[in-house]
Amino acid sequence: MSGERAGAPEDRSAATAGGAWPLPAHGADAVEPPSPDVVTPPASAALPGAHRGGFSRELTAPVDVAALQPVHEQTVFDVPAPAPAVRHPVPLSALGLGTAIIALGASLVVGWMLPLGVLAVGFGIAARRRPSPGRAMAIWAIALGAGSILYSAAWLTWAVVASGALG
Repeated sequence: MSGERAGAPEDRSAATAGGAWPLPAHGADAVEPPSPDVVTPPASAALPGAHRGGFSRELTAPVDVAALQPVHEQTVFDVPAPAPAVRHPVPLSALGLGTAIIALGASLVVGWMLPLGVLAVGFGIAARRRPSPGRAMAIWAIALGAGSILYSAAWLTWAVVASGALG
């Protein structure tokens, strides 16, 4: 009986046999009637989309049709021609960095990527001379392009020595 309130019946089936629970004792929880500021709902609820009495708010009120004036003359607006589409070229720093990455990756395997490494260094130097935000990419393009030139030169030197062309 420790979990039940004082005054509550032990057997709930006996309390419901009469049809209702007994009223709580004095000082216990009681249901109070609603305060006067509570609006009671209407007898039937409105369906979604049903008319609710008209439009009275600003911008939703009906407009007087007689107040509208018909327009007889056609207004022609001077519309300027659209500006030509501006093509944004690929920055040289991004082009140089992409070329340098491809040249470095390929020069680790074959030595014939020497021209691509030179091209990457050229793009990097040209991008470095321009005032653009991609100066850090240009530096990386120069560094990776130089690395690819070194690896390609090493591969070509090894191929010449291994073939016995030098003597």
